[in-house]
Amino acid sequence: MIFFLGCTGKEPDKQFEDNKVNSKNKESENMISRWQAPPFEGKGELKLAWTQNISSIRDMMATPDCWYLEKYEDAPRGSTNRYGIDPQTGEDKYPIPYELSPENEKIEFETNPYDAVLGKTYGQYVYADNVEEEASSGTCWRLSDGKVLWRSKNVNCARYFEIVGGNLLFIDIINAGDNHISILNKDTGEELKTLKIEKARYDSLVKDGFLWIVNDKGQLMKINPNTLEYQSLKIPSEILCFLGYYKDYLLLYSETNIFVYNTKTEKVIQTISYKDLIMSIGIQLFDCRLSNGFFYTVTENDNQDKTYNIYKYQDDKFILHKTIYDSKYIYIVNNQWIMVKSDIINGFDPETLQTKWSIDLKKNNIDSGIALWLDWRGVLVVSDDAISCYAPPK
Repeated sequence: MIFFLGCTGKEPDKQFEDNKVNSKNKESENMISRWQAPPFEGKGELKLAWTQNISSIRDMMATPDCWYLEKYEDAPRGSTNRYGIDPQTGEDKYPIPYELSPENEKIEFETNPYDAVLGKTYGQYVYADNVEEEASSGTCWRLSDGKVLWRSKNVNCARYFEIVGGNLLFIDIINAGDNHISILNKDTGEELKTLKIEKARYDSLVKDGFLWIVNDKGQLMKINPNTLEYQSLKIPSEILCFLGYYKDYLLLYSETNIFVYNTKTEKVIQTISYKDLIMSIGIQLFDCRLSNGFFYTVTENDNQDKTYNIYKYQDDKFILHKTIYDSKYIYIVNNQWIMVKSDIINGFDPETLQTKWSIDLKKNNIDSGIALWLDWRGVLVVSDDAISCYAPPK
């Protein structure tokens, strides 16, 4: 099961005329905060809560009341590609985004792969940027009824929305031509302020209320999301992307090293070398490898046997803590460490490797699957032909 974001290169669609509002909002009225799902706290063996015969799920988004799911975009035309699922019951009950045609007809986004549905939310609107197709449109839609409020940004793997420091940003770092970051009016999509960036790499990170970006000049850009003023910090030119952050440290990687950068002293304080590193093993929805002071790397030999090294923060540096050889997958979702072995999915403690919760797929006649998401409502498992939710026994 693989999750990819595509690339595109066309001009943004025009904003819906009937959704324009007064753009002279006070700055405080434009401030928002990204919603984060509370963690899963279940323990022991989890039981099946519900299942649905939905296959080919490639992406999902959690909101305060719903799990929104999207199938691969090569699904047959006319089939339902987007779902709003009640996490408690598994029922389809939440609105799919829609727009109004010039004739005032309601057009749902169920079967249109060119309009984004999933993305960032602050609990009221969704700023959607998950599409793969070329000429795809970023959209802002309302969770309460699914209505699209504006559609004005072309999106792909390197053009996306982010909520930082109370502001909605549109980040365009496509690695071709002029790259830029814009502060947007959250209600209209109107650009309020724009910063041009030369040769940025299509990766960014949010930490301490700032947006951090790496460019091809061997610089780490620390950008103020309110003013777009920035500070350029020197880093090794070989650095490609971010791995994550912990306390005062940013973790970045190149083709041969992981670098630990202290944001207080503005220096690289540790370099961890490796070979045969896999930076994508195909199942990480959010591409997260670091949580609560632990991170992991994956290496692979000629026989495609994977080795997972778990590193731990200790005494102002990261040390090799555990090595695991016999797992199909190890990954992190919503700050939870997950291990997949054959037909068993375990949530585990990276300090002790002890199991916190487990799911036995075979007991429910499922050959294999992964935990795509988990939050306070349960664990969402995706298999070849179904989705299921597991929770502690009541």
